[in-house]
Amino acid sequence: MPKRLVLVLTGFLLGAAPLGIGALPATGAPAAGVGRDGPIGPVVWSSTAATGEYTCAIASDASLWCWGGNNHGQLGLGNVIGEKAPVQVGTLHTWTSITANLDHTCGIQNDGSLWCWGLNGAGQVGDGSTNTRFSPVQIGGGSSWASVSAGFAHTCATRVDHTLWCWGGNSYGELGDGTSVDHSTPRQVGARTDWNTVSAGGQHTCATDLGQLLWCWGDNSDGEVGRGTGDRRLTPIRVNLQTWVSTASGGAHTCAVRQDGTLWCWGNDGINPGVRTPRQVGTLKRWDAVRAGIASTCATRTDQSLWCWGPNGHGQLGQATTADSAVPVQVGAGAKWTGVAVAGEHTCALRADQTQWCWGRNDKGELGDHGLGDRFLPTPVDALTNWTVMSDGGGSHSCAIEKKGGLWCWGANGSGQVGDGTVTNRTLPVQVGISAWLTVSAGGTSTCGIPVTRTLWCWGANDRGQLGVGDTIARLAPKQVGAASTWTSVSSGDGHVCGVQSPGTLWCWGGNADGQLGDGTTTDALRPVQIGSASNWVSVSPGATHTCAIRDDSSLWCWGANTSGQLGDGTQASSLVPELVGSGRWSSVNTGGAFTCGVMTDRTLWCWGLDDHGQTGQPARGEYDIPTQVGQASWLNVSSGADHSCAVRADNTLWCWGLNSSGAVGSDVPENLTPFQVGSDDIWSVATAFDSTSCSIKFGGTMLCFGKDTIGQLGDGSPTPVRLHPVPVFIVPN
Repeated sequence: MPKRLVLVLTGFLLGAAPLGIGALPATGAPAAGVGRDGPIGPVVWSSTAATGEYTCAIASDASLWCWGGNNHGQLGLGNVIGEKAPVQVGTLHTWTSITANLDHTCGIQNDGSLWCWGLNGAGQVGDGSTNTRFSPVQIGGGSSWASVSAGFAHTCATRVDHTLWCWGGNSYGELGDGTSVDHSTPRQVGARTDWNTVSAGGQHTCATDLGQLLWCWGDNSDGEVGRGTGDRRLTPIRVNLQTWVSTASGGAHTCAVRQDGTLWCWGNDGINPGVRTPRQVGTLKRWDAVRAGIASTCATRTDQSLWCWGPNGHGQLGQATTADSAVPVQVGAGAKWTGVAVAGEHTCALRADQTQWCWGRNDKGELGDHGLGDRFLPTPVDALTNWTVMSDGGGSHSCAIEKKGGLWCWGANGSGQVGDGTVTNRTLPVQVGISAWLTVSAGGTSTCGIPVTRTLWCWGANDRGQLGVGDTIARLAPKQVGAASTWTSVSSGDGHVCGVQSPGTLWCWGGNADGQLGDGTTTDALRPVQIGSASNWVSVSPGATHTCAIRDDSSLWCWGANTSGQLGDGTQASSLVPELVGSGRWSSVNTGGAFTCGVMTDRTLWCWGLDDHGQTGQPARGEYDIPTQVGQASWLNVSSGADHSCAVRADNTLWCWGLNSSGAVGSDVPENLTPFQVGSDDIWSVATAFDSTSCSIKFGGTMLCFGKDTIGQLGDGSPTPVRLHPVPVFIVPN
């Protein structure tokens, strides 16, 4: 029989307090799972178990939550529907420990009862059948169980009387009963009554007794039993003469911590093959616990530091890279960790403040962050931020305002456009100032915002006077623009900025080589200049070299460069002053690179200008010098980037189109000439298209981004070339 390399992990108990005796959790129907749909802040967790494509954890109130892949019912929710965020298993608060493997899960409640669910082809659930179980079922033995560990296709557990029991697949002798016959109910391992802990691996098992001696059995073709040979063992055999305090069985390797605090591993961990007897990992001591996955391994030291090593193709080592490591590397230097669970290609761990963090592979939602896409750095589980305002565009940086009014920015920061006083790129949001903000707008390499005082502040690049402070000196932190406290809106283009003051006057400043300021000249303005004498402007949108704005009568006006018809007046002649665009009535407008899109008051969507990559949403490329309708649907809002657009329909679905070389459209083709739906199962309220990225806010305040992420443009803490799936933007707890 070919060898099966698989992940095995046990949940670890961190002192969850029993809250009462419970029987079978009320699962079964999908409604039994209580989901976390909105941002609620960090959840306090007590233990976690990560496995192939899913994760389960126990909260501090002893409730059980699972998320990720669910094709065999391994989440215990009574269905086979995957989840991208934690969903409660039943409604009881009685769980004390949890363990998970590739496709089955087991847990113990505070009355000592044992429950298992998921894939059961080899009897690994232990209920006497081989039927898949979509909800927890109680396993025999009454209320006498002390610990449990799930292997690939087998499970082992200890009872309070220190007897050891195993069940499930037994092709390699992993049940330790002297045979290779599967068993669908618990079967005692020998007659000993001095077992202490057990760890089920791929096709092998290891356990310690009360004297801290280590015993292993089962498959040994890679030396995972640790006896120096390659022959399988059908009954427990002692591993050397040392005493051990922690052991972990992985897919084809084993690791353990000796009583003297040294760490030892053997078998095949995907990086160090052919180790048939225990070999010390480095020279460090003071290790206190180790956990092994299918190949990767992590361990904690007595100073609560966390270290991982092994394969790293999905970032499961938490190092912001995908480079493998044959030696332990520290995760989150400075953070205090109390426990870790290593899966096949993702890892989860608990901090001392009982927040849970996961990283690595995330194509099934196994990281529990409400999104998809690998994370190369620790990401908090279910700790989303409630965002209320999102910047209306920009280059390679973004900004947003959270519910309490705090302003946060991230991404490229070479000109100080993030506003944190540095020129260091930020892969996660950093707070800008301490004021409460009303609105913010990210330009190409600069940013402007309005706090609750209605004053105007700008920062970042200033080579064309786009900060409006009277010079061309860059600012690394917010600098007030003039003394007025009557600003109602501001919007940043590539090198120029415009804003509206009460009672409706329009002001622009910055680069003006193409007349994009609209003051009748092509001279740059280092301070805001009023555009015309009208006082009925309600919104404005600066693009790369042109600008459009709407008055209170819903009329649309555009000015600046018009080489591709982006002004929408039927010509390709530039204009140094605002020109009326047709006779339509408009509710919103957004300018892109050399094109424009807008939504009329009847909710129809129209685009015009350059269409070399499909950015105007028309079936054929070209140049459109008058507004041209995009489809027949009703729309709420639209945002135009350099070469692509995104918009939210009236049914709150999100659609993008145009250039997709960096994934900004969210599809898997280079260009989308017509709208492509993004995140079909999500409900969106507003969208923003940046240079090569896109972001959108869902109802409830969750913001997700996708596209180019080479320097942290998406704010998810894990830079990667392209993300086709939306990933959440969150504020990392201190």
